[in-house]
Amino acid sequence: MPLSSFSMVSFDVDGTIFRKAALTQAARSLGIGEKWDSLDEMYHHRRITLRECLASEYKLLQGMKLADILREVSKVEVIKNIRETVEKLQGHRIRVVLLTDNPDFLCAYLIERFGFEGYVGSKVGIKDGIVTGEIETLPDKRLGLRKYCAWTGIPPSRCAHVG
Repeated sequence: MPLSSFSMVSFDVDGTIFRKAALTQAARSLGIGEKWDSLDEMYHHRRITLRECLASEYKLLQGMKLADILREVSKVEVIKNIRETVEKLQGHRIRVVLLTDNPDFLCAYLIERFGFEGYVGSKVGIKDGIVTGEIETLPDKRLGLRKYCAWTGIPPSRCAHVG
């Protein structure tokens, strides 16, 4: 399909923008890696749902400084030429967004770093630079994208997803 067929392109974050799961990598340096990995394992063995896994993982961040989390996230390898890709798509008048179950603060970091125009993701509260217990997970990215499309007026048929 030609680029002109699309109005929006969404990118996944873990394994697409970041080569590895960013918060999983950061969790190890933040001293919560074992608990984080244990939750991932429980999810992969279907002992908890994705919603439960995400909520429990994000709760592990409660009380931590956002700056400390983002410092560790910034060390995770990203793919090459992200900003150039975003700008190229924007040059074709295509909206470029993130679609992830990661928290909004991670999306905000990527928007600032690479020029994405928006995101659909989980919400994790931050107050005075500290992660709070307010958590609203996004385990169903397709539903999130449909809501975003309705909000922007872009038909899902004019969207492409990478990742």
